[in-house]
Amino acid sequence: RYLRAVFPSASTGPAVVAVSRDAWIAGVRPGMPLAEARSMAQPLSVNSRAVHRQSTQNSTRPAAQNSATPRAANVATTPIVSFHEWVPVSDRDTLAAVAEITRRYAPVVGIDSMPMPDSLLLDITGCGPLFGGEAALAEFLLRDLKLAGWTARIAIADTIAAVWALTHTEHARPEVRRNSRMPASSASRRSASRATDSAGIYDLPIQIIPPEMQQQELSSLPIAASRLPLKDLQILAHLGIRSIGQLFSLPREDLPSRLSAVAVERVHQLLSLTDESIDPLPESNPVAAAWSSEYPANSFDDIRQVLQHLVENVAEQIERRRVACSVLICDLTCASGKKMPLSAGVVKPTQSAELMFEVLSLRLETLPLTESVSAISMAVQTVPIPVSRQRDLFSSTEHIRPQEELATLIARLSNRMGPQSVSTIRIQADPRPEHGIVPDPVIANADSAAHAPQSEHLLQRLTEPDPEACRTIERTLPRPLRLLATPQQIAGREREERPPERISVMGQQRQIVELHGPERIQTAWWTDQPCHRDYFRAITETGGQLWIYRDLPTGFWFLHGLFD
Repeated sequence: RYLRAVFPSASTGPAVVAVSRDAWIAGVRPGMPLAEARSMAQPLSVNSRAVHRQSTQNSTRPAAQNSATPRAANVATTPIVSFHEWVPVSDRDTLAAVAEITRRYAPVVGIDSMPMPDSLLLDITGCGPLFGGEAALAEFLLRDLKLAGWTARIAIADTIAAVWALTHTEHARPEVRRNSRMPASSASRRSASRATDSAGIYDLPIQIIPPEMQQQELSSLPIAASRLPLKDLQILAHLGIRSIGQLFSLPREDLPSRLSAVAVERVHQLLSLTDESIDPLPESNPVAAAWSSEYPANSFDDIRQVLQHLVENVAEQIERRRVACSVLICDLTCASGKKMPLSAGVVKPTQSAELMFEVLSLRLETLPLTESVSAISMAVQTVPIPVSRQRDLFSSTEHIRPQEELATLIARLSNRMGPQSVSTIRIQADPRPEHGIVPDPVIANADSAAHAPQSEHLLQRLTEPDPEACRTIERTLPRPLRLLATPQQIAGREREERPPERISVMGQQRQIVELHGPERIQTAWWTDQPCHRDYFRAITETGGQLWIYRDLPTGFWFLHGLFD
């Protein structure tokens, strides 16, 4: 049904779905009826007598003109084009086979979700520094695909929607952006230059789009690159919308009334308003180990002994394959047949069997195990080995490796207390104080197959903060050091202009002696949870400072934060 909608000629007979470079040169185009395509692809025959006569005439010319003969012969012939039946299942299997070539560059590889997939999606979060930057990674990947006989176009951006649009759009000129979004060392730059030399080409089909330029780059692309359904593209065509930039200019609140829900979601993905995840392909030959016995493991010590044996097994495998471990995933089968999952992740990919066993043992302590275990299977999510850094022989501080020590500490804490217990802080543009700061776990959910590796850039940012990024933001009013998870309503009557004279704080009564404010904080009218508040800084008789607000729609007062 989708094929007939995209290619109307397919409704009356066979049609061309995809073309190779030689077929394109011969004039064959996607959507063309098969009969017409066969006629276009017939090789032109050249009269042998005419060729002989032409060569005889050219032999009387100066030697400098003889070089035109083979060039004319090349133009006079067209490449031979063969036609093959389109088998979607076979195409998907071929894409899955190509995905194995890309495994060393990303821990998560998937196929795009379009009805006629032709692309691979790689989550390279944190993998750039392992190859000397994102530009070097893309060049190495392009080289490997070229050596395997594949022609590819590569785009690197923050969203799946952006990279799909960039790789499915023909540009007027080859556009290569080598600026990686992560700084590379001199050794990394040398590695990148070696990758360029080995590729043997200068105009590489690679685009690397910085986050701040993503919408600008997408705006110039045709609307067909937005992955919108065909019916929605036809509606936009009637409205005169030809580019993604024109689509961005439409009021977002009016889109649901004109476009389908799928189209609205695609627009939000282009604008980075909605997250889109990769459906990972399972590895064809994963790093794994298993144990089973008719004598089950009855205690935690017995289970640890089995886990240690399995970890040593997988450690040998990843060392032999020259990869590193980012996540360990285990399944414990109890004697009753019940299965219990056990997963552990690390911040920095490692080959150390000791560290892998340590974080797995910490996770085992949190497992509510009440039965004996008769079988254990273990699988490893692998990533490329981190680039090693040469050390100074005579330095007194080179033995101190803060990034590696921090990575080990975070791995231990996260696996003992849970991934959500160790987080970094991300500031987002939201006027509501309770939504202005979002915690991001340093180690993502280890149970997810799409677990992204933690990058060297994150560890460097935590151990060596950027002075420019650490500059404080000036505010007209101070903010409390402690913000309550849920605002606490202050006892009082409705519609009071001033707060009660006495407030209960942490079970103790406090009297307000001074009140500074107000600072009005409100959201736009279309927000799902509108906020209209007047905030005040209240000083108590003991000198303590409270952050309170009056909810304008209801008139009630709330305690929201403490300054000390």
